[in-house]
Amino acid sequence: MTLVQQQAFCRQIHLLLKTGISLIDTCRLSELHELETELSNGVSPSKIMAKLNFDPFCVSLIAVGETAGQLEQSFDQVAQHLDMKIRIQKKIKKALTYPAIVLVMAIIMTTGIFQWVIPHFADIFKSLNAELPWLTVKMIAISENWIWVSSMIFGIPVLVILSLYLAWQSSMTIQRLLDYLTIHLPIYGPIKRLSISSTWSKQLSQLCQTQVPILDALKSISLSSPNWITHDLSANLHRELNLGQSFDQALAKCLAARQLFSVQDMHLLKISQQNGQLPETLATIGNCHENNLEHLTENLGDLIEPVLIMVMGILVGTIVISLYLPIFEMGQGI
Repeated sequence: MTLVQQQAFCRQIHLLLKTGISLIDTCRLSELHELETELSNGVSPSKIMAKLNFDPFCVSLIAVGETAGQLEQSFDQVAQHLDMKIRIQKKIKKALTYPAIVLVMAIIMTTGIFQWVIPHFADIFKSLNAELPWLTVKMIAISENWIWVSSMIFGIPVLVILSLYLAWQSSMTIQRLLDYLTIHLPIYGPIKRLSISSTWSKQLSQLCQTQVPILDALKSISLSSPNWITHDLSANLHRELNLGQSFDQALAKCLAARQLFSVQDMHLLKISQQNGQLPETLATIGNCHENNLEHLTENLGDLIEPVLIMVMGILVGTIVISLYLPIFEMGQGI
């Protein structure tokens, strides 16, 4: 199942359970006969969710609902969680799609110029025995060796990315290092930080709202975390709380927390813990960070567009000048 299909599935199950229909009858009405059979055979809903490739956090939410007798609420929370993931993914894709398209078009255009346009001008200059300016000579040299030059320009970054990916797959230490490096990258780093902080805050809020003890909630998030930042944050908070620290004191000691949350966020969490409103405040912070993410992705497109246009303008302008300089010089010599 895709994320969208998973979200629709959970929303449908929630709505049917809300009407008082049993889970087995819900599967029958939804024509989910395979799930109906498994439930009739005593397989728990959380195990079925795991078989359907739901992420570990969703499975843990359903398991909590099974224990507490609140499956309706759990399916609703899973649907909300998946809806949030879909929204965040769409926002990130939206922010990166336009720059990617412009970059690909720039590569195609540059390749066309160096492969066909410049060689044509080079033949003309050669037939005229013209003395060429330094800039023109360099452009022609790049054109003549374009396959090698382009391999260096585009191939090396691809090899670096591929090597990092293979290393990330094979080493947990490198996985942790790369996860922390990505949140400090220009442009992408702030997007990643807001995405992680929003998701983590809402996950913890959802578990706390289902009356799961905060230590169990942090352990569940730590075990189901898709990245090392939220894993470390949850595991370190769990350890500090076990040592008797208050939530705000434990949060202040966590490096990951200081990288994800502002001083104002920390202060709000401290007050909310004292007032017994931690789940509500976590949800508010999560929504706030998601809104900031939306504004950032919108502004990012407005910022990247003129930068890319300026870079393309400089590149094309340099090429045009290099090709027409000899023509101007020959015109002056006549």
